[in-house]
Amino acid sequence: APGIMGEELLVYQFDAAGRSEGAPRRISLPVSYEYDMNWLPDGSGLTAIAQLPDRPWPVVALFRFADPAHPVVVTGDDPEVWEHIMSPDGKLEAYSSMEEHGGSTWLVDLDAALAAARRP
Repeated sequence: APGIMGEELLVYQFDAAGRSEGAPRRISLPVSYEYDMNWLPDGSGLTAIAQLPDRPWPVVALFRFADPAHPVVVTGDDPEVWEHIMSPDGKLEAYSSMEEHGGSTWLVDLDAALAAARRP
């Protein structure tokens, strides 16, 4: 329903042969919606374009499964994020955003974004 925050993901773990290992883990995200997910290579979380409750427009956010209730916003104050992609090693996130007379492409160090989010 509109205005209700929270999306639930079912996260499955697979062995090397592709068989499911155990029951899926339920992860609740504090968002109205999310899409275009990029999984971290170690499986500890993902980035996605998401509508967070404290933002007027969608952002690229990093969700760590250890603490999914506190996503880290990767984008700046860009009014409209078009797309994003993660580097194969999971260290960088690139995204494009629309600006008044065109667009821009940004590159963000995810470790630096996490460190900045931990600072008071």
